[in-house]
Amino acid sequence: GLTYRIEPWDSQHARQVVRYADAVLAKGYGCCLDLTLLFASALRHVGIYPLITVVGATAGPTHAILGYWTEEQVVRGSGDLPQPVLTWDILQKHLSQINFVECTDMAGEPSYAYDRAEQDALTHLPPNPGRKVWYAVDVEACRRLGIRSVDRMQRNLRMLVGKDPEEFVGEGNFASNVGPSTAASWMSRRASGARRSSLESSRP
Repeated sequence: GLTYRIEPWDSQHARQVVRYADAVLAKGYGCCLDLTLLFASALRHVGIYPLITVVGATAGPTHAILGYWTEEQVVRGSGDLPQPVLTWDILQKHLSQINFVECTDMAGEPSYAYDRAEQDALTHLPPNPGRKVWYAVDVEACRRLGIRSVDRMQRNLRMLVGKDPEEFVGEGNFASNVGPSTAASWMSRRASGARRSSLESSRP
């Protein structure tokens, strides 16, 4: 089974380690972001659209929980959707179509009730005192914009912010130093590049 392990933000030379899904399964443990990404991959594999949701206090992001859409049409296009990076202002308009799960609850206790994990996730959301949703990454929206591999993301992130991608590994550094505005800007550029490449490749 899996166990939850707190990962210090500076666990590797002032950076936080973030593990691939296969590493989490092989080692049997992960931090909140590791487990959220793992379960997000599982959901998308069975056709459910996940939201990597970065939450924390008003002072800054400290945690990740999993959200997922309960209705497919919101991802295909509905009003202000889809968008790769969703702020709380957008998310709260669609809360009736989103479920949230505390993935750390599902590690280490096989008998842990899923509805309890849903309830625990809600404690990280407003209007609970001092709680803030910093942003959520809509994985399916990213895929539809051509944002795919971690390697490509890292290369484009280096081009955007002028720093090595290793400096932004983990929820602590990436969420704090990049944030929703820069993430949205990078994703917009990535999508524009994907569309431009598609047009160029289609030319005779």
